[in-house]
Amino acid sequence: TSWRKELLPSYKASRHGNGDPDPNLEAYVQQVPRIRDLLNILGVNQLNAEGYEADDIAGHMARIAAPNQVTLVTNDKDWLQLVSPRVHVWQPIRERYVTPANFLEVTECNTDEEFVRLKALCGDKGDDVPGAVGVGEKTGLAYLRGELEATTKAGKPAAKWEKAESWMKDPDGFDRSKKLVDLRDIVIPAERFRVVEGKYNEAALYQNLMDLSFSTILTNMDQWMSTFRAINTKV
Repeated sequence: TSWRKELLPSYKASRHGNGDPDPNLEAYVQQVPRIRDLLNILGVNQLNAEGYEADDIAGHMARIAAPNQVTLVTNDKDWLQLVSPRVHVWQPIRERYVTPANFLEVTECNTDEEFVRLKALCGDKGDDVPGAVGVGEKTGLAYLRGELEATTKAGKPAAKWEKAESWMKDPDGFDRSKKLVDLRDIVIPAERFRVVEGKYNEAALYQNLMDLSFSTILTNMDQWMSTFRAINTKV
C-alpha cells in the first residue's frame, strides 16, 4: 500500500470505476512484466521502491542528484514541478525540453511552488486528489496571485473566492492535497529501494521483437539499437 492511499483511501479509486475493472488499466498491468523484461535485455537498470510511485522516485532522485545535471524523460505534467537550473524535463511526444527559461510558457506558473499550490487548490481528477469545488486553473491562479475579486460589484462575497478560501482553511483540504501532489521533498528510505541491473542481450531482444511482430524496429534494427549498443559497450 502506498503512503498516498494511507493518507487518502480514495486516491486513484476511480481508475477502477464502480468496482468494474478498467480494460485499459488491466491491459497495461498485463504488459508490465514484458516491458520490464525488455528493459532488462536492453541493458537498462531499473529502480523500484516499495510503497512509492515512480513520481516519488523521480522527486527523490532529482533532489539527491545535486550538483549533477539531470534530465527526466516523461510526458507526465506532474514532473514539471521538479524543473530547476539542474533538472530539466524532456517531453518525447512534444519533442520539447522544459527548463527554467520556458517554465512559465509551458506551465503558466511562475515558480514550482505556484505550480504545486495550484494543483493542490484545483485537485487532480486523474488521481482522485480533491480540490476546491468549481475552481479551475484560471480561477486558481487568480486566487493564488491575489487577483481574484473577493466581493461582487454588489458588495456580496464572490462565490469562487469563497470556495477557494474555504478549501484553503479545510483541515482535510489544501494541506492534505498538497502533500499528495508535492514531489520536491520526497525522501525514500534506502532500504525500500531495489535495483534490477540490466543484462544486455541482443539475441534475446531480436527474438522478442520477432514474437511481437515489431516490423518497423526490425527493419531499422541497426539505427534503433545504436544508442543501447553504445551505452552497453564497456570501454
